[in-house]
Amino acid sequence: QGLMAAMEAEHSGTDAQRHFQTRPWAPDGDSFQTRANEEWLFVAKDEDSWPRPLDRGREIVQLRHLRRRAEATRARLGVEEVIALRLAAGPMCDLYNMALRADPAGPPPPLVGTNRYPATIRALVSALAKL
Repeated sequence: QGLMAAMEAEHSGTDAQRHFQTRPWAPDGDSFQTRANEEWLFVAKDEDSWPRPLDRGREIVQLRHLRRRAEATRARLGVEEVIALRLAAGPMCDLYNMALRADPAGPPPPLVGTNRYPATIRALVSALAKL
């Protein structure tokens, strides 16, 4: 399984859907709720594949345009790295931080469950190292 497929599965795969369809969260106390699979669609897929309006006042920049930005081309970021950066710059940052800060010996955080987003965090660390 490639990195992109692993990242997508972490956000919208069968196990993730079972967990996240029932666990929306309101990032930073915002007035809207979101789910990991919705954030994946917002960042990684074209707007016509979104299940409902996901922009919620956020700037919509298609992935192909993000990949062409000077910072991305200068650092030679791959598509997975650009996706990981965009996800981490949005509401998913909350869940990634919970996953990273969770005590491995303790119970998993309710919003994260056993999903520690290893592929996405790997792509994120790689992108940050290149920048």
